Amino acid sequence: MNLLYCGNLAMFDGMLSSLLSIASRSHEKLDVLILTGDFSDIKKEYVPMGEKEAEYIGDTIRFYNPDSRIRLVDLTGPIKGEIAKSKNKRGRFSPYCLLRLFLDEVEAVPDRLLYLDCDTLALGDIKELFEYDLRDSMLGMAKDAVGSVWLNADYCNSGVLLMDIAKIRETNILSLCRRAVIEKRMFMPDQTALNLYFSDKIAFLPERFNEQKKVRPDTLIRHYCDVMHLWPVLHVTRVKQWDVKRVREVLKDHSNDEVLDTFLLLKENYSKGIAPKGTLSHAK
Repeated sequence: MNLLYCGNLAMFDGMLSSLLSIASRSHEKLDVLILTGDFSDIKKEYVPMGEKEAEYIGDTIRFYNPDSRIRLVDLTGPIKGEIAKSKNKRGRFSPYCLLRLFLDEVEAVPDRLLYLDCDTLALGDIKELFEYDLRDSMLGMAKDAVGSVWLNADYCNSGVLLMDIAKIRETNILSLCRRAVIEKRMFMPDQTALNLYFSDKIAFLPERFNEQKKVRPDTLIRHYCDVMHLWPVLHVTRVKQWDVKRVREVLKDHSNDEVLDTFLLLKENYSKGIAPKGTLSHAK
């Protein structure tokens, strides 16, 4: 299964926990592409994911299938100029959200690819999602829990994207998306651009493939994105899965206790220089 993540060094916890949940629940071979870059001139925290961290994640998923692999691609050189021109480079969302809009310019990207935000966890074997029939569409997206209510009934969330790269390469749609996020200030730039330019080429995924509110009996992917509440006053709850204590205390979510306990052990042992194999063997 071909997976894509985008992010900087600060997303190590997210990628590690997300891929741990996937690898431990499916023993399929995982071919993981991580897009990163150095945009520290925009914000000092925007430093790229390191080889050391990527290899640790790779060793983790190889514990479950030795044929799995991680490929780290630094896009700083090819796209830094484009990011610098973007009116969204200093927005609420980091430049790393925009990296997937450059996929058609990255060599060796497979024809079929599943993109996942770093704040996602699998609750089962994601093979069902990866093999979902897109028919004649180019993108598989689930509706956005907030945007589909307040913006447009068909507005989708970009945290889980099933992509037919072969078909996308035959078009200039991603270049149109890139131009939009460079030239126009938008609240959720990459997501809005994808909705705008792929509109009639989107296959609507079942909600269970990108559950943004809470875990349900059939949930396959839990997306720990911001949740808007209208009562007692309008407010937003932000809890990411790597903040394990808040997941359990604020969200009352125990759906991934075993995975998150293992994640915490991996994190602790990473700081001590203990390899994933020793950690996971013990956890088993």
